[in-house]
Amino acid sequence: MATHHIDKLLSEGSPIIVHDTFRAPAPAPASARAAGAGTVELGDIGNAYVTTTEGGAPRPLVERFHEYINVKDYGALADGVTDDGPAIAAAIEVAGIGQTVYFPSGVYQIGSAIVTEKVVSLKGDGARSTELVFLQEGLTIRATTDTGGDTAVISDLAFLAKSMGTYTGLTLESHDKPGPKPPAFILRNLKFHGFDTRFGVQNKYEWKRSVCLDNADKSVLHSIFIYGKERSSVDNYDTNTIGVEVNNSTGVVFDKVDVYRVKTGFLVSGQSEGHSWVNGVVVAANVGVHFHELVTPSNNFSIRGVHYSCEKYGIWMESWSGGYGDRSFVSKFNNISSCFFLQRKCEGSRADSTSGIAMREYCAIRMSTSYSTISDVAILSNLSGDFRPDLDHNRGIYLDGGKYNIISSVLCVQSGLAVDTLSSKNNVVTNVVSEGEYESIASGGGLAKGPGDISMVRSKEKGWELTSRNVLFSVDAGPVLKLLNGAGKDQAVNQLEVFSTDADKRWVGIRASSVDDAYPDQDIALLSSGAGHVRFGRFSPTTSAAITGSIEIKDMSGRVRKLAVVEDVH
Repeated sequence: MATHHIDKLLSEGSPIIVHDTFRAPAPAPASARAAGAGTVELGDIGNAYVTTTEGGAPRPLVERFHEYINVKDYGALADGVTDDGPAIAAAIEVAGIGQTVYFPSGVYQIGSAIVTEKVVSLKGDGARSTELVFLQEGLTIRATTDTGGDTAVISDLAFLAKSMGTYTGLTLESHDKPGPKPPAFILRNLKFHGFDTRFGVQNKYEWKRSVCLDNADKSVLHSIFIYGKERSSVDNYDTNTIGVEVNNSTGVVFDKVDVYRVKTGFLVSGQSEGHSWVNGVVVAANVGVHFHELVTPSNNFSIRGVHYSCEKYGIWMESWSGGYGDRSFVSKFNNISSCFFLQRKCEGSRADSTSGIAMREYCAIRMSTSYSTISDVAILSNLSGDFRPDLDHNRGIYLDGGKYNIISSVLCVQSGLAVDTLSSKNNVVTNVVSEGEYESIASGGGLAKGPGDISMVRSKEKGWELTSRNVLFSVDAGPVLKLLNGAGKDQAVNQLEVFSTDADKRWVGIRASSVDDAYPDQDIALLSSGAGHVRFGRFSPTTSAAITGSIEIKDMSGRVRKLAVVEDVH
């Protein structure tokens, strides 16, 4: 078995110089290798030394062997037929905390679950070269006690399921402790998908959960590929498959994690906060990221540069019970930026849209959140035929609770209502472009505002609109223009319109009207403050001028109007 270590040294291209004598261990019995049972003795190598370069300092060969715990030294054959599970479990059992268990290239079939309570690292020769094929449950690393802040690094492996959405591929549980800490786990260059028959037959296998993290604070997932079962369409998920489930964890980083053909890309629950998604994709899923049953505090989530192609929701942060005024556990200080959302076609019984090719009430982003930002996002539904997102009550962004959020630089194409904040309040919504043949004109050109919102939206029909209960323009010297809309503090009734006329008339009109046409007769009142007067013309008043009378005129409909006359102050 020691020869496997020498093979590894040779594969690294390093010359091997052995000093003194070396008595190789006797081969293990064939029955022991087949069963993967027991520990193979390395023999007496205490007097053997090795150098890997000319002139290098000799090191004991036994030290070199123990840098990696090679699973083949414990009976694993990696032939894709033999059950290598017991041999792998034996290698992990021998490894000390922080050591690395090495899987040379090959296909390792594993018949039953492997569970360890030690923080050990696992390494293969690459996700396409070293494949672990699990017939049942996958691998579990459970560090239930404080191990001094050790980090388990799992890299360059493929976890393949040979089951029908029943088991979890990789379960990682760490010890929860407060204060700064290193990453609990680092996952790098891993693949999770069903067993590949390699004969062109459609793959029918998948994990129920590819990765499950529990109390895994500060973990990092980098360059991870997750793929569910092949389907003729994205309809009718056999089971509630999940790409990555995260529970009660803080500060997990997902960098270049790609998830395909699962029902839920990421499921986040419990007291989880501070997670960051960067440069990944979720395609052919029902929900991209689902924040479900969070426990306070669960704040500070960041999602940047991710592509979502989903049937129901791209990002869904569930709301708590009650209205926006009494929601006690609304997630806060979240950020979504530079993301693309595509509504995916849905076929079969789950397609309940008007056209029968999608799901009703699709939302790219549905969140119950406060003090958060959503910026630089593009939302597209490019479904053909008689697809009607407006009749299906689709939305681009839906703030389902919360307050004081900023939504800016949003492009929403053929997705029904671009932004809906009716269930939220006091938000700022700016630079939103809503386009599409059937955009929701009845809701303000692609926008439904909550109380206290400030908005600036462009729609195909209405152009740019700036709306607010109060708008204040100011310069360094102080306010220069303030617009108040509404007869009452919170009730918008009247509006003032400034409009241009035909070019040959060359005049600008000012018109008062009612927002809902409930008050057809609207006067224009020019009101001064205190003892001030309303003045017209080019002059600089030097003294206070008293009103000396009024002039009565009739408007175009015959109504009598009065203009006040003041003393000449030229």
